[in-house]
Amino acid sequence: MNRFSTNDFNNSIQHTLNFGAGYTMFKYFNLSFSIPYTEYWNTKQFYTYYDTISNDIDSVINNGFYTSREFSFSASVNTRLYGMKMFKKGKIAGIRHVLTPGIGITYMPGFGRSPFKLFCVCQEVPVEPLRLCRPFIIHLMLLWAGPGMPIPWARSNFDLNNNLAIKIRGDDSTDAVNVNLIDRFTINTSYNLFADSNNLSNIVLALGSKIKDLVIINAGAAFDPYYWENGYRTRHYLYNVKNRPVDFQSGNISLGFSFQGAKQDQEEFDEEMENNEQLNRLMRNGGYEDYYDFNVPYDFHLSYSMSANRTFRQDRSSSFIFINHSVVFGGQMTLTEKLAGLHSNPGTTLPKNEMSTTSLNISREPALLADGIEPGAVWTLPFLQFYVECKEYRIAGFEADQAKIVFG
Repeated sequence: MNRFSTNDFNNSIQHTLNFGAGYTMFKYFNLSFSIPYTEYWNTKQFYTYYDTISNDIDSVINNGFYTSREFSFSASVNTRLYGMKMFKKGKIAGIRHVLTPGIGITYMPGFGRSPFKLFCVCQEVPVEPLRLCRPFIIHLMLLWAGPGMPIPWARSNFDLNNNLAIKIRGDDSTDAVNVNLIDRFTINTSYNLFADSNNLSNIVLALGSKIKDLVIINAGAAFDPYYWENGYRTRHYLYNVKNRPVDFQSGNISLGFSFQGAKQDQEEFDEEMENNEQLNRLMRNGGYEDYYDFNVPYDFHLSYSMSANRTFRQDRSSSFIFINHSVVFGGQMTLTEKLAGLHSNPGTTLPKNEMSTTSLNISREPALLADGIEPGAVWTLPFLQFYVECKEYRIAGFEADQAKIVFG
């Protein structure tokens, strides 16, 4: 123990604070700002410097008490614009379009410059440009390092969100139903204020909608405003070279279908949740997903997704769009009051037609299995192998049995 010294320990403390506020301006605009602040206390300093004797970068680890800090500033303004059209006749009573535009800016000062000077200037060889090295880098075993931005950085962003809904007339004036055609359709991009080139980021579009809680639609696409040459992005805007604003880079679309039978004995389950503390602990934090719900007679889901990406050929002479498809389906069905079966999640990827692993699970309530652990068994047929395993789990008086069948 006498050989140990305080220099053998690596210690670090990180403090974080966040100042923020929100205001309403001119009745219709919402202004918010945030100033996050982080303070670092370290007992080691990994100092990098240029050695003029060896003409190389060298480093030294100093022991002591070292402090460093970083902070940034961000502000945003958004509002809402409403467009509405009402119809006196017909099944559709009206249509409403809501636009939510927003702009924002984020700024972080350069901590390698005065008055901070938390970075030193290194030069690998005299003829090469100078580069900034971070002196307040603690040992790799520590969790926190220090400021990460030696030069000033600022970015402005713009986003536009859309929502489209219609109102459908019912048999009575009080039976009108609001239906969302588009839950969200967003357009966003950003601009780096301090970059010397390629300041504008990709323009990203995202769409999401839901149809009667049965079909979920999501789509997205990214477009590049810069011109690509020989597989590399140039600093020239595409409009100046090809006379068009953007080029397609990537996109995706997914459709999800879900069908679920009405739950049985839901009131009894809710009452049990209120009165049973142990059940509450098991069901919290997503614990409900770990168990089969025998109150649901059936639950089936099917999803399809397609992605497209712009890819350059190996010689970078030209590009093409690579498209990939995938289909996933599964679900569960209650065979009897205490037996749930056909719980599966197989899938396939197109166009390769690669079938993923398919599993079929059978689950039973504790009363159907005797106490103890049942052994597993494996049957091998010429074209099919399946595995049956029965287990019992006992946790603080709570019993859960399950049987599992896997086809492979």
